[in-house]
Amino acid sequence: LEYGAVLAACLVRKPAAATIALTINGLCQVFVNGSHDPHLLYGVPGLGADLVFASFRYKRYDVPAVCLAGIACSMFWYPIVWFTHGIYLYPVSFILSDFAFRVLGSSVGDGLLGGAIALLIFRLAGRKWNEPRAPALGGRGGGVKEANATGLLIVSIGVLLMAITHTFSSVSNFFLNIGPKIPPGLPN
Repeated sequence: LEYGAVLAACLVRKPAAATIALTINGLCQVFVNGSHDPHLLYGVPGLGADLVFASFRYKRYDVPAVCLAGIACSMFWYPIVWFTHGIYLYPVSFILSDFAFRVLGSSVGDGLLGGAIALLIFRLAGRKWNEPRAPALGGRGGGVKEANATGLLIVSIGVLLMAITHTFSSVSNFFLNIGPKIPPGLPN
């Protein structure tokens, strides 16, 4: 589900691209489609992909890097899913197999799929995959710090929006009215 983070990071190749892309995705899911509030934290898996590409200094976009970024997306989303989807309620055997399938599935579904779509877009646009890009926001030096601050700000806004929708019934009722009717709670 988080392949958009890897796709955005591969296309833009700048700090915070994945975080911003998935934050926009989460905002659209909640405010347009009426998905449940934890999707406001969708920037968190994007932050996972950004951290992987930052560890390679935004210079590696090969198969191992995109697979690792896909896994990081899933692992950053897993704590949120743990509570919102009630995974802790299941037996340990299910949790371990779920975790293993998420690691394998996210390396392929998020990492390889996102990288493959980016490669396709590069080919259609007539650009080369290894074409150099500026490695940081705003020039040299403080670019990574700016990206970290941007990512923290975006995730903080998501947390704030979640708190506001849960605190004020008028705000949550507004969002419930603009989207499809989704029953609350865990489905039985």
